Amino acid sequence: MWTLPFANAYVTNGRFGGVLLSIRHGLPIVAAGAHEGKNEICARAGFFKYGINLNTETPSSEQLRTAVAEVMENNIYSKNIRNLSKEFQRYNPNELSLGYIGEILNKN
Repeated sequence: MWTLPFANAYVTNGRFGGVLLSIRHGLPIVAAGAHEGKNEICARAGFFKYGINLNTETPSSEQLRTAVAEVMENNIYSKNIRNLSKEFQRYNPNELSLGYIGEILNKN
């Protein structure tokens, strides 16, 4: 993961953890995943223009090359992913989780 600050794009199979890492580092996404719920994550990346959804489980090298070139050349992807990354940074997930758990436990 130490290489991500030096990357320009993130190619993923649509797993949740990898997509979150790309968001954290502000990297536009090229996503190729169609099974195990990955299609949902890939669809959202494409819909919100955080990257390109290739809509396949097995992309060709040409599909990957074309998509990576597109997310690197078209500023809409990097702009949107950077904005989402900034939004993520405003939240402290551990603090939020503790607060919600505390609310649940105090209701009983």
